Amino acid sequence: MKTTPSSFTHWLHRIFRRPLPIWVAPVILAIFVTLVLLAAAQKSETIDEGLFIAGGAAQLHHLNPNIDLTHPPLLRWLSGLSTTIFGGARVSRSAPFVPHGQINLFLYKVQDLYDFGTDFFYNVGNDHDRVLFWGRFPFAFLGALLGYLVFAKVRRHFGIGAGYGALLTFAFIPEILAHAQWAHADLASSLTLFLVSIALGNALLQPSWHTSLLLGGAMGLAVATKLTASVLWPMVFLMLILFEQGGFFSFVKRMAIILAVFYVVIVIAYIPDPRLLGPHQFYRGDLTRLGLEWFEPFLRVLPLPDTFLKGVIYTLLLGQRGQIAFFHGNISYTGWWYYFPVAIFLKYPTGLLLVAIAGLVALWKGPWPMSLKAAFTFPPFMVLGAAMLQSVNIGVRSVLPMAPFLAFWSGVALWYWRTKLIRIFIILLLATSIVSGVAAYPNFLTYFNPFFGGSASADKWLIDSNLDWGQDLPALSKELKQRGIGEVRLAYLGMGRPSHYGITALNPNIVKTGWYAISRSYLSGWWPPGDPYAWLRELQPVAIIGGSIALFQVDEDALAKVGKQTKKSEEEKMMESGLEALYKQRDYDGAAVQFRKVLERNPNHYGATFQLAMALDRAGKKAEAHPLWLRVLQMAETYNDKNTADMAREMLRRNP
Repeated sequence: MKTTPSSFTHWLHRIFRRPLPIWVAPVILAIFVTLVLLAAAQKSETIDEGLFIAGGAAQLHHLNPNIDLTHPPLLRWLSGLSTTIFGGARVSRSAPFVPHGQINLFLYKVQDLYDFGTDFFYNVGNDHDRVLFWGRFPFAFLGALLGYLVFAKVRRHFGIGAGYGALLTFAFIPEILAHAQWAHADLASSLTLFLVSIALGNALLQPSWHTSLLLGGAMGLAVATKLTASVLWPMVFLMLILFEQGGFFSFVKRMAIILAVFYVVIVIAYIPDPRLLGPHQFYRGDLTRLGLEWFEPFLRVLPLPDTFLKGVIYTLLLGQRGQIAFFHGNISYTGWWYYFPVAIFLKYPTGLLLVAIAGLVALWKGPWPMSLKAAFTFPPFMVLGAAMLQSVNIGVRSVLPMAPFLAFWSGVALWYWRTKLIRIFIILLLATSIVSGVAAYPNFLTYFNPFFGGSASADKWLIDSNLDWGQDLPALSKELKQRGIGEVRLAYLGMGRPSHYGITALNPNIVKTGWYAISRSYLSGWWPPGDPYAWLRELQPVAIIGGSIALFQVDEDALAKVGKQTKKSEEEKMMESGLEALYKQRDYDGAAVQFRKVLERNPNHYGATFQLAMALDRAGKKAEAHPLWLRVLQMAETYNDKNTADMAREMLRRNP
C-alpha cells in the first residue's frame, strides 16, 4: 500500500505518542558505548591524553596526586586505576611531580609531563594499544551516565516520550561521541555540570540540609574534575540568595553546609598527599598580574590542597595570557569574544540547535517552577560566558558542557510544542541530528556542519582540537598500505609515534616529488612559523585521512605549478640578513630592524619573534625584550619546543 503524506505524518505522530518500554534506554546507551569504543580503537592518542593516562598511572604508582597543575587529580585516579589494573601499565622512571614550594606559575611548564607521557606509551615496556584502550575505557561510561541523567531528568518532568527524544539526541551528538572516546576532562566536566544543575534545582525548589549537602557535593565533583568549574560559584551564590525564603540565618546555614561538603570533596580528591598545611608559597608577580596581591596573606594559610590553589592561579594566568589560536583564516594570541558561539554553530548539527532553541523558549514559557527554569539555563550559559571572556580559544570542547543541555532543551521542545505539524517538524530536525552522528563514525571529532562546507572545509574555519588532535595515525597507516606507499613526508600534529603504526616518515620540509601527509592544522598556516606548507594548498589532496590529515601526491608537474613558492622568499632574505647582523656583525640594532620587518609581514613568525627578543636583549634593551620573551614562551609551550621554552624562561627569570 502506498503511503500518502497525510498517512506518513499520522504514522510519525502515533510512533511518538506510543510510550516505549523503559528497557529501551539501556539499549540506546549500550549502542552509544559500543560506537565510542569501536571508534576509539581506530584512533591514536590525542595530544593531551598522556596527561591523564600516564599521569594517572604515575599518580597511582606513587600514591601522589600532585603531578599536574592544569587539571585536578580525580580523572587521573580513574584512568590510572583502569590502565594499571586491566592494562598492566608500568611506570619505570620518576614522574615530574609538582614541588610543594614556590613556583613561578606564569612560567610553569607542562612539557615535562608531555615527555613523561611519550615515554610511558613507547619507551618503558608498556603495551601501547592496551594501556591506551584501558586508559580511555572509563570515559565512555561517563558519557553513558550523562546520557542516562539527561533521559531521567526529562522523563521525570516532561514524560517518557520526551525523555527518549532527549536521550536519542544526546547519544548521537557528534561532539559527545568524539569526546567520550578520549581520556580527558571535557566529557566528565559536562557530566558534573549537569549534576550541579540537578542539585541546584533541587536545592532551590526544596531547601533542606540534604539538598544543600548534594549541591555541595556536586560543586566539589565539578571543580575536582575541571578547575574552570569554579566560575559557577558566583552564580550558585546569587541564585541561593534570590530564591532564599528562610531569612539570613537560614541562608548562612545552607551555605555553610554547601561549602563544608565542597571542601571535603576537594580534599578527598588530593588524598593521600593533600598538602593542606601552609604556608602556601606564591610568586608575588603571579598574583600581581591577576590583581590578587592583596589576597596573598589569605592564600598562604588557606587549608586547601597546595596543588589545587596553585592550579587555580595557573588557570587564571593562562586565561589572561592566552594561547595561539586560529579562526577563519586569522591567528591570534588573545582570541575572539565570539569564537565559541560561532564554533557551536559550526560543530553541531543545525537541526539540533534549532530544536534546542525552541526548547529553551518553551522552558521559559511553560508552567514549571522558576527554580527549574533557572537551574537548567544559567549554569551552561555561565560556562559559555566565562569562555567568551578569557583568551584561550583552542577548541569548542571548552564549552562541551552545553551539549547535554541542548539535548535536555530538545526534550522540552518535544513535550511543549504539541501542534501536529510543529511536532513532526521537530522530530525530523532531530532525526537529521541523529543521522549526522551516525554518519560521522568513526571520525566524530571531524564532524563539521554541512551548511558551512562540512569536514572538507573545516580547516578554513577551525583547527586544533576542533578537527586535528593527533588522532588519525592508524587511518593514515591503513591508507598508505592500501595505496602501496612505502614512505611519506609527514608533518603531523600529535603525540603519537608514526613508526608504531608502521609509517616511514620523511622530512616534510625537503621539497621533492613523492607523497606528503600534512595535518590540516599545519596546512591552515597556523603553524609552523613561516607557513612552510602554503605551496601544498595550491594542490588538490588525493584524500583527507580521517578528516584530519591531507594526503598529497607531488610530481614534477605539481612542483612546476608551485615552483615560485618554493623559492627563497623576501621574509627568508630578511631573516638571513638579520641573522648575519646579529651573530656575525654583532649589529644588534640593525638585526632588530630586519626582524621587525619580518614581523610586519607575518606577526606570528616564530623565528623572527625569538631573534628579535635576542637582538634587543643583547642590545641591552631589556624592557623591550621582556614582552617578546613572554610571547616566545607562549609559542614554544604551545608547540612543545622544550629547548626554546627553557631558554625563554631563563631570560625572563634574569629580567623579571
